[in-house]
Amino acid sequence: QFFMIKMPEVKKRRFRLKESVGTSIIKSALEARGWIASNEDVDLLWTIDERDVCYDTQIVNHFKDIATITTKAGLTGTMQDLPWSASQSSMDFFPRSYLLDDP
Repeated sequence: QFFMIKMPEVKKRRFRLKESVGTSIIKSALEARGWIASNEDVDLLWTIDERDVCYDTQIVNHFKDIATITTKAGLTGTMQDLPWSASQSSMDFFPRSYLLDDP
């Protein structure tokens, strides 16, 4: 005997892409996975401008305050502060770097 099981309806996920290099590839990949493009109330926002992001409610391609490791100046500052949080100097594994605007 076979029983018909009604599967729960799956909510389609919505995304919005702010135009930047490579967004057509991202759009194609998301649509192939069943995502729907939308301009409001989205589950995923793809942007290059961190000011567009609401970290509390959206899946995003950014991490809050990520500049501390993704910019040369941010990474250099983070590595210079390493001895405050670890027992190792960044000079052991990170190339010598300088912040030119640091007095």
